[in-house]
Amino acid sequence: MNYSRTATNRRKNQIVFRRILISWIIVLLIGATIGFLLGISIKAVGASDTDETVIETSTPIVTSAPINRKIPTSEPQPTAEPQPTTELVSLGEFRITAYCHCEKCCGDWSKDRPTSEDGKLLVYTASGDLAVEGVTIAADTNVLPFGTEVIIDDIKYIVQDRGRAIKNNRIDVYFENHQDALEFGVQYKEVFIERMIEND
Repeated sequence: MNYSRTATNRRKNQIVFRRILISWIIVLLIGATIGFLLGISIKAVGASDTDETVIETSTPIVTSAPINRKIPTSEPQPTAEPQPTTELVSLGEFRITAYCHCEKCCGDWSKDRPTSEDGKLLVYTASGDLAVEGVTIAADTNVLPFGTEVIIDDIKYIVQDRGRAIKNNRIDVYFENHQDALEFGVQYKEVFIERMIEND
C-alpha cells in the first residue's frame, strides 16, 4: 500500500469538501441578505400607505430625497363646562289633601270621561295632561302655575290640575282609587322646589 497516495487523496477530498462547505455558506448568507432586504422593502411599501413611513433596519439607509412626514397634532380637547347643580328651596308648609276621578271628588267633571281602546278610563286634567297617580297634583295656579314641579316627602309631583277649593297653600294629590284618597286624609307637609345653581 502506498500511504503517501492515500494521504494525498484524503487531503484533496478535504480541500474539495471545504470548498463546497464554504460555497454553501456563502449561498446561504446571500439568500438571507436578499430575504432581509426584500422584507424591509415590503414593510416600507406597506407603511407608505399610512401617514408615517416606518423602516426597520439595522443599517442606515441614505436617500437622496427628503421624506415628507405628517406629524400628528393633538387637537385641543373641549373644556368641560361646569354642570349646574340643584338645591331644594322650601315653599313652606302646605295643607295636602287627596282626590280621585270619581263624582264625589270631581262632581260634574267626572261625568262622560273617555276611555282608551283597552277600556281604561282617561282622566284629563285642567292643563290637558292625563292624570297619573304619583305625578299629578292640583294646586292654586296663582301660587304654583301648571307645569311646576314640587317635591313632597322626596316625591316629585307636577302641577297639572286645579280646583275651586284648592286655594293658596293647598295641594290636592291625585289617586286612581277613592279609598286610597280617603286614607291619605289631610296632612301638613313642607313643600320644596328645585333651584338651579350655576357653578363657576
